[in-house]
Amino acid sequence: MILQAGVVFFAASGGSIVLIRKARAARARSRKAMAFYAQMGDNWDYREIQKQVEETYFQVQECWRRMDVTYGAPYLSQELMEEFDSKIQWMQVRGEAVVQRNVKLLSAMPVYVEDNPGEEYDMIWYLIHGKMTGYYIDVNTRKVVRGNTRPEAFFEYWKFVYRGERWVLQEIRQKEEMDIDALSQETV
Repeated sequence: MILQAGVVFFAASGGSIVLIRKARAARARSRKAMAFYAQMGDNWDYREIQKQVEETYFQVQECWRRMDVTYGAPYLSQELMEEFDSKIQWMQVRGEAVVQRNVKLLSAMPVYVEDNPGEEYDMIWYLIHGKMTGYYIDVNTRKVVRGNTRPEAFFEYWKFVYRGERWVLQEIRQKEEMDIDALSQETV
């Protein structure tokens, strides 16, 4: 379920408040660009993209919970599917399993869009604000090996590309790895 950004705004810390404010401005610019691009191509319908992003968020979390990359295949680029598969295999070798509970999507805002010649080169960066209890356990001892057994909110940047009639996830970066101001300057 998507909560209104105002609710998130009041519950956020100082750094998060600044990020949300910047993301809202970037979202406005991105939506304006998407409306312009929609006049030229069918793949830029904001509501459809938003629906696909939200669906992808939950399917990707379920893919990790199941530790089965094939579950998330329709939502992932080939490159990201291979990366996820490699990580899952290493977790299995180490005898680790994923535990996820109360997965929530608090908001998903487009913060950068790019329309290029040929739909396969179109892309969108989204700022994802989620919350869940997520950690890793040793499958033999059932002890927590990393992560937090308490619910945690997080921000991540998710890059979507257009492949085969839908937007798929190609890359995930942590909020510290990206500069929303630099992205915003590039938006049409």
